[in-house]
Amino acid sequence: MARRSTSSRRETDTKANSPPGQDCTDRGLPPSTRKPQRAAADGTFANSASPSRGPAPKPISPFPEPLFEAKEDPARFQDALAYHMRRFGDTYWQLYRAVVQLNETFDNKTLLSWIQGERVPRSVASFEILRRIERRYRLPEGYFKEKLPHQARSLYGHDLGDISP
Repeated sequence: MARRSTSSRRETDTKANSPPGQDCTDRGLPPSTRKPQRAAADGTFANSASPSRGPAPKPISPFPEPLFEAKEDPARFQDALAYHMRRFGDTYWQLYRAVVQLNETFDNKTLLSWIQGERVPRSVASFEILRRIERRYRLPEGYFKEKLPHQARSLYGHDLGDISP
């Protein structure tokens, strides 16, 4: 493995690492191309006027049209979820944005773990998300629940109200 020379390490130093009164140009380094930001009187920074990078997010349609007709019915939950996402052209992030509301604490990585087959839904909140996915894709109620293993296992996360021992 090649080691970086000390001169290349010095080139990556920033002005913040320089001794007081010496900046990168005093040390023979090229000046920074980064634009300095000026803080407002309250200490906040103004937003950049330049456009944001990357493509604009795809608009969320509550009931998207399928890209192709359903010709198969996968037996496993993971396969069925991935198939219908492909059928409607959704990524896991687009599906997450479409079915999870802003005030909910449902993690997007949970949905990803379902698609990857690492986990299956078991909580009351997860089954509510499944119900929303079924409604979005216009599938029969309970479609995904039928494909889950261990269907006799009880759900967790029920609100039992004011029950005390």
